[in-house]
Amino acid sequence: TASITKAPLTVTASDAAVAYGDDPADKGVSYDGFVNNEGSAALKGDLVFSFGGYKAGSAVGTYPIVPAGLESGNYAITFKEGKLEVAARVLSAEVVSGTTKTYDGSVDFSGVELELGNARPGDDVSATADGSVVDSAVGTKGFTATAVHLTGLSASNYTLAPGSVTGTASITKAPLTVTANDATVAYGEEPKAKDVTYKGFVNNEGPNVLGDALEFSFGGYIPGSAVGTYPIIPSGLTAANYDINFVEGELRVAPRILSAEVAFGTVKTYDGSADFSGAELNLGNVFSDDDVSATADGNVGDPAAGDAKGFTATAVNL
Repeated sequence: TASITKAPLTVTASDAAVAYGDDPADKGVSYDGFVNNEGSAALKGDLVFSFGGYKAGSAVGTYPIVPAGLESGNYAITFKEGKLEVAARVLSAEVVSGTTKTYDGSVDFSGVELELGNARPGDDVSATADGSVVDSAVGTKGFTATAVHLTGLSASNYTLAPGSVTGTASITKAPLTVTANDATVAYGEEPKAKDVTYKGFVNNEGPNVLGDALEFSFGGYIPGSAVGTYPIIPSGLTAANYDINFVEGELRVAPRILSAEVAFGTVKTYDGSADFSGAELNLGNVFSDDDVSATADGNVGDPAAGDAKGFTATAVNL
């Protein structure tokens, strides 16, 4: 007698690749060992695959593709694994609606929140981006990402390229306070302002970036308005990149300083005293036609009768 033993036949699973979250895939097998021009038709059974526990949602990595199921009376079959490469899932992203920053003179944005596309439902993954817009002026414009940052428990299973980020971002006006500086005038003088103080300029900017002319009003004060306190109200300035808040200053109107001279012909009858009471005064520096007069109490150097003695006032009465 003579015996014929089975010929060795190797069945090797072909390597395959899927994206994270996809169902496992196979690309068939290759055979090594057929003789006599035979092929897979000489085998029995159904070729099946397993994937070492991989299922849709398994983490990025490498898993085995394990072939099985074939039989043969003439071949001793050895099954060899292939590799299933699970690659990171490619995301798309759009800047979240309403993304803004306050004007700072820079085109750059950082930590911009993104709305992701192509993520698996229920996965813990979120993203932010750093990038820029075309110019630093106030307005809404296209956003260009230069770096993206994925976070969350599922983040390692995803990839997002900066070029896949779309959307717009807005720059809003920066707050700028323009405060009128306090000033003081004497009663009857023209109102005046001592300019303003600015608070809020950014990027080394100054008043030269503002438009139109700085103006002041004074809450109804005009020369001749009574002594007291009046507002200094700044206005008139405009700005493309600043939201201007005008803050009042204070105009203090002080009493007007008078000069005075004892009226010509002021006399009294000798009474042994150097004191005078109610001496009439001629006033200087009176505003316009104001109704104001004055008398003074005081004394001269000695009580003796005489003309043109120097008068020293001790009290005045307006």
